[in-house]
Amino acid sequence: MGRTRERRTRDGQTNFRRGRLRFLLWRWHRRIGLVSAAFVLLLAVTGILLNHSDSIGLDEAPLGPQWLNLFYSVDPPSATSFETGHSLITQWGARALYRNGEPLSDCRGELRGVLDYYQYEVVACEQELIILLAESGAVVERVDPVRGLPAPVERLGMCPAGVCVQSGEQIRQLDADEVTWTPVAVSAVSRWSTPVPTPDVVRDELVSQHVGQSISWERLLLDLHSGRLLGSWGVYLMDLMAVFFILLAGTGIVVWLLARRGGTKP
Repeated sequence: MGRTRERRTRDGQTNFRRGRLRFLLWRWHRRIGLVSAAFVLLLAVTGILLNHSDSIGLDEAPLGPQWLNLFYSVDPPSATSFETGHSLITQWGARALYRNGEPLSDCRGELRGVLDYYQYEVVACEQELIILLAESGAVVERVDPVRGLPAPVERLGMCPAGVCVQSGEQIRQLDADEVTWTPVAVSAVSRWSTPVPTPDVVRDELVSQHVGQSISWERLLLDLHSGRLLGSWGVYLMDLMAVFFILLAGTGIVVWLLARRGGTKP
C-alpha cells in the first residue's frame, strides 16, 4: 500500500514537471511562431514569384528609377548639361552624350559647351568638336586636334564670324568652311556657353536606361528572399530566422511528444 502511494506521488510529480515543461515550451513556441510568421510569408511569396519569374517576365523587367532609389543605394555617374534653342545636350559619365535624353554619340573628354550656329549645333568636348544638324541631331562632322582643334578645350563661345574656343590663354575662332583657326581677343567673344542643371526627368531616364536596366525585378526578389537587400545584416537576420524555424519545429515536436505521453492535448 505504501509503495503504491509512493509510486503515485512520483508519477504525479513527474506529470507536474512535464506539464510545466510543456506549458513553457508551448508559450515559447507561440512567441517564436508569431515572430517568424512575417518572414515565412515573405519567403513563401518571393519563392513562388521566383519559381515563375520566367513565365511572368520578372527576369527581364527592369526596375524603374523610383524603385531603384528606394531599394538600392545607387550612385549614378555625374551629368553635365548645356542647353541650346533646339535641345539639351547631356554628358553622362566619362564619354556618352545624350540629346534630349536620347543617345547621341561618344565624346572625347569632358563636355565644355554647346552652341547654335545657323542650322547646326556645335558640341565642344576637351579633345573634340562635334557638329550636328540642329533639326535632327545627326552628326555632320568631327574636328579633333589632328585637324587643328586647340586642345584641351576649356570653353566654347560665340565670336563675330563663328564659334570660338578657349584653350589655356589662347582664344581661336573657327572658320567652318576652311576648318582653320584664327586667334582673336577675349573682347571678341560675345558670349560663352554655360552649363545648366540637368532636369530630374532626364537624370531619372538615364539612370533607368543604364543602372536600372541591369537590375531586374527577379534580382530584387532574390535579394529579398536571401536578405541581401539589407546588406550583411540582412543575411544574418535570415540566418537568425532559420534558427527560429528550427526551434519552432523542435519545440512543436517536443510539445507533441510530451502531450502524447501525458495523454492530453497541448
